[in-house]
Amino acid sequence: RKKTRSSGGRQSLGGGSDLVETPDIDALLEKFVAQDYLLRDKIEEGDETAGKSEDGKVIAYAMGPRAAMEVGRRQVVYFCSNVLDEKPDPTMLAEIDEDDESSEEEEEEDEEGGGDQVLEEEPKKRGKRQKRG
Repeated sequence: RKKTRSSGGRQSLGGGSDLVETPDIDALLEKFVAQDYLLRDKIEEGDETAGKSEDGKVIAYAMGPRAAMEVGRRQVVYFCSNVLDEKPDPTMLAEIDEDDESSEEEEEEDEEGGGDQVLEEEPKKRGKRQKRG
């Protein structure tokens, strides 16, 4: 099989000159960022050369708000562990449980009136206008 390069510099195997069997990872990442499934951040830490952008910073991806709402962090942890054929990291699951508990407590406080919610008063009704005659 002939090796072809995708636009991101990654190699993929293709059956023909135009046929590529693996997706363009950079295009998929860009699409997921645009759709708010992923958040992209450039960080200066790390000595690794893989994943560095032109300015020398490492590009890091995190779960975006849309993924958190539609999929959930717990499902992503289980999916990744399944793909990697490993058990889910118990510290990650514990962190998710702690976050869930704290968000439930905040919701309960808001429901009980513990939040800083401001209620608008209804405007006072005016009396009927008298017709001039």
